[in-house]
Amino acid sequence: MDNHNAGDGNEGSYNSGDSNVGDFNAGSNNIGCFCTEERTIRIFDIETEITLNQWLDSEAYKILSKITVVTSTLKLLDTTATYSNFWNSLTKKEKDIIKSIPNFDAKKFKQITGITIKEELKNG
Repeated sequence: MDNHNAGDGNEGSYNSGDSNVGDFNAGSNNIGCFCTEERTIRIFDIETEITLNQWLDSEAYKILSKITVVTSTLKLLDTTATYSNFWNSLTKKEKDIIKSIPNFDAKKFKQITGITIKEELKNG
């Protein structure tokens, strides 16, 4: 139940800022109680030095956010087809940016998207 929150998207009570989960947080994107600093996020289940705001400003996020456009435009219910169409629409540079996300894990990427990432052979 939300009680006495200031800001948007807060869960819990007595939070100020946006998108906090827990109680008595000041700032944004905090999870816990009595937090004031934006925490770093996990990517592929591993802790990073990247904050949520840094992620939202990244090239990788900007590329991945195109999935929403593809999904809403095509109204596909099959997420595997949506992800596949999205991936096939990307340039090599865009694919390389996605593969350079910290902690990138091809197995987890496939588990989530159904896309198999094949590593290109490097010439000696």
